[in-house]
Amino acid sequence: MAPVLGPCLVSKSPRRALGEYPAPPQKCSLIASTRFQVSVFWQTCNYWHDLQESQGQKTVVFLNCDESNVIMDAQNRSGVLVKGRNARVPFFSGENTNSRGSFTVLAWVSSVPEIQKELDQFIIVSKKLLSKVAYDDLNSVREHGVHLWRLESSWLDHHVFITCMRTLSRTLQRYRDTYNFVVVLDCASVHLQPDVLRAGRLLQLPLVFLPRNSTWLMQPCDTHVFRKLKSRIRRLHHAAVLERRCLRMSLKDTCRFSVIAVQEVVRGNDWSRAFLKNGLVNYQRSVGHRLVKALDHSGVFEMPRTRPSGESVLSTLPRNRQKTPMNLLLDPLRERPLPIDPPVRIIMNAVEYHRPVTRSMSRSLGRGDPTQVAEAAVISNPAMPSTPPQTAESLSDSNPWTNRLRKRNDQNAAVCSSTIKRLRSQSLSPGGASSSNDPWQSKR
Repeated sequence: MAPVLGPCLVSKSPRRALGEYPAPPQKCSLIASTRFQVSVFWQTCNYWHDLQESQGQKTVVFLNCDESNVIMDAQNRSGVLVKGRNARVPFFSGENTNSRGSFTVLAWVSSVPEIQKELDQFIIVSKKLLSKVAYDDLNSVREHGVHLWRLESSWLDHHVFITCMRTLSRTLQRYRDTYNFVVVLDCASVHLQPDVLRAGRLLQLPLVFLPRNSTWLMQPCDTHVFRKLKSRIRRLHHAAVLERRCLRMSLKDTCRFSVIAVQEVVRGNDWSRAFLKNGLVNYQRSVGHRLVKALDHSGVFEMPRTRPSGESVLSTLPRNRQKTPMNLLLDPLRERPLPIDPPVRIIMNAVEYHRPVTRSMSRSLGRGDPTQVAEAAVISNPAMPSTPPQTAESLSDSNPWTNRLRKRNDQNAAVCSSTIKRLRSQSLSPGGASSSNDPWQSKR
């Protein structure tokens, strides 16, 4: 990303504490707006640090995630120089390089070296560019925790990003007894989707967003990680060119270089210094000289730790994301209730054991008689424990699966009704009169 705010950040202005800057008016200098956005971002980091630390007295770990694209053969212009039909300027006919990138590297870094070695890293390749045979060969090179995904597109959308968050959450589950986590992201449209915000809260990973146009200055992946990562990929590429005496490398070779570089650079290094120098941890007491010079600040940063206002947080987001709900960004996380065993097999067991099914059982949650449904379930399924009957209100209050079970029970009721009709038709006599010992015959 181009440093849009770079020339304006070094302009001379009166020096004072960063936390004392008020909200800038609508028409103000760019340096004042940048200082205010940085102060809001640091206040949000301090707020989530104290909030997560208060839950169980655990150590708070900050995570940063960012994606980067690798372009294949950006400087290789091989081909025949011809003249186009409708063009006055010659062009390279052999140049079919994807200018937007061939595959995506999604890197995760942590402020704690112990967790950095276990974080998942993702490389996303398109099926159109990488064959299945080459994909199987690359899987033998990668280590556990480095994921190589071959998808329809190599670009990252919010569905793929939610899948990456779920994979990372399963990895971090073994550290939940000791650490709480906070994820720092940039203001990309993929990260600001409502589904991503809800997934972060469900996975106990609160999201904090960097101010717009400030990733080149404050994001650890952009300031420390990607330069070393791409430098390592470039050195591996040059070494392979000298060894094979071939200038052009295939996508399989570049993917293999990227997998090796991710394992050595991203997972093998300690990135806690990047979080300290960018002011994400330690309450901005160890901010680097580069950021201090860019903000034209002297002295110690004294940022508040209270909850920032919704208007100030919205002012740091892009203009097309001004309607982002603040309850998904600032509200404290809630403990997820442990799911109890849902009574899915009530109706199907009744049909299996040839028990008479009443109409109230087709609406077992909410419309029928809950006492009769519970008794029928215990009779039809001897393996189920004989628990006291529960009411519909208690089921809806204590069972988080209630909404899903209502839909599933409606489907089971439709299956049961078709089974009952089939058994009735089989039990009828050839003359049309119903049998007297038919257990499925309705009694009016």
